[in-house]
Amino acid sequence: MIFPRFPVLPALAAMALLGACKDDTQAKTPVTVPSGPSAVANLDLSDFRLEMVEGRYRYVHQRRFSEAGGVAATITRGKVCVQNGTECVDALTKYALPANGEFVQPNSHFATPLPQDRITLEYWLTDANGHELTLKQVVETSGGTATMVGN
Repeated sequence: MIFPRFPVLPALAAMALLGACKDDTQAKTPVTVPSGPSAVANLDLSDFRLEMVEGRYRYVHQRRFSEAGGVAATITRGKVCVQNGTECVDALTKYALPANGEFVQPNSHFATPLPQDRITLEYWLTDANGHELTLKQVVETSGGTATMVGN
């Protein structure tokens, strides 16, 4: 016997090993189910102007998020893809979108090395009632012009 003088030690060792095995039948944290109406959100881009910066076509513009359903929301993530969707950047955010209100980013921009490109902007929101929403906007650029083509 390995522990002849301490007969309690084998029992404690076995309990420690068994204690490391957690029971997967424990109650899980309940998933929050959205209740109530959903926010009605929109993204509009306007006032485009072109700047050439370090060999890239930089389109400065205004991003206007609006809500028309009477339910506030939080913009939790944003992603912008250029070069026809092959080069993307995204970030976590915490922008408040008030119920029946607006959140405006007046000097936003995206930049592409291509004289003609298809830019995709996508945002994820969670409204005050727990609903998850996604906003997507596509912009086509050609030289000095940028045109929203929908989502």
